[in-house]
Amino acid sequence: MRWPPHGGGFAAVAVNDAESLLQCVQAGLGRSLLPCIVADRTAGLARVDFGGAALLEREIWTLAHPDVRHLARVSAVLAWIEATLANGEV
Repeated sequence: MRWPPHGGGFAAVAVNDAESLLQCVQAGLGRSLLPCIVADRTAGLARVDFGGAALLEREIWTLAHPDVRHLARVSAVLAWIEATLANGEV
């Protein structure tokens, strides 16, 4: 993934979790995309406005066992997840 919107540069470090990524950013190793739930609680970080452009897209699958898929409570949860993601609420 290239850093939006300008690209360029290279990855100086690679991590696989948000906490380590946050520590790298706080240590001044560079900049990164962080989950808002993590970055919003951290002093010294600021959101960057990219003009409303979608920076990341991810395909999400929901699965339900065939024996319980027809149950109202399972259908309700799956419908809620689909509606929440479709509205961009998360």
